[in-house]
Amino acid sequence: SYSFCTLLITCTNKMPRYQVRFKAQMEGVEKLTFGTDFRFNLACEHPSGGEEFPNLWVTQEEELGIPNSRGTCHVCVKVGDKRHGTIKIEKFDKDFVYTADQAGTFAPVCELECRDLEPKGWNIDQSASEFIAYGAEEKTKFEDIEFDDGAWFDYDDQAACEVSIQELAFEFKRV
Repeated sequence: SYSFCTLLITCTNKMPRYQVRFKAQMEGVEKLTFGTDFRFNLACEHPSGGEEFPNLWVTQEEELGIPNSRGTCHVCVKVGDKRHGTIKIEKFDKDFVYTADQAGTFAPVCELECRDLEPKGWNIDQSASEFIAYGAEEKTKFEDIEFDDGAWFDYDDQAACEVSIQELAFEFKRV
């Protein structure tokens, strides 16, 4: 009698994906959205080399070719002697809305497909992005919000109350 053994090797070329998740505490703010030209300022590192990249600007508006590849990405940096680390924004909801009902809980913003780079931080204070907040009953629109030390404060004249967005936090969840 003969025994027959088949070895099946499946090769996958999946790159790590990270879901970018955001949360904040909001007072007097009904919703927070991103402007049309949203750009992340991320801190990343090379997973095996320990090389750090503290200020990588990532925008979906700028698509780059990957050296020695037919693929594209949104960020490409040299890591090590000959390799390139890349980040590609996937599943970005340009109509992202963070509501008062969600305050204090994480909400997904987008997914990042990463090769030879691992996201470690989102420099929200330095992101050259347009954040837009809407006051009570969405009557007042606050544009070009800048976060100083992770917080923003203003006054809503129409609702006659103070408004704030504080305790900004993020996380990268591997998916």
